[in-house]
Amino acid sequence: MILVTGGTGLVGSHLIYKLVESGKKVKAIYRTKEKIKSVKRVFSYYSSNYEALFSEIEWIEATLNDIPSLEIAFKNVPYLLNSQKSEIIFRLCPCWSGLRVFSQ
Repeated sequence: MILVTGGTGLVGSHLIYKLVESGKKVKAIYRTKEKIKSVKRVFSYYSSNYEALFSEIEWIEATLNDIPSLEIAFKNVPYLLNSQKSEIIFRLCPCWSGLRVFSQ
């Protein structure tokens, strides 16, 4: 499972499409439902099967400064991908003091 932050933005929506198309399990954070509609529109540019691919995304309403919503988003997530820095994928490792982030 990969958690994508910034998934409703321009880069993030294309990134999520590529991840889902390649068979990856994806969770994505959104702030408003209106933003999710723009991601679906991006998916429609790539494939006539966009509805099926789009339905594979697990959407989590959260903001990066709302810790309780992030705890829900991070549940069962070993990888975090920030779409604004899409060249960096982090592997999250649980430890006694919370989560440690190791760059791969």
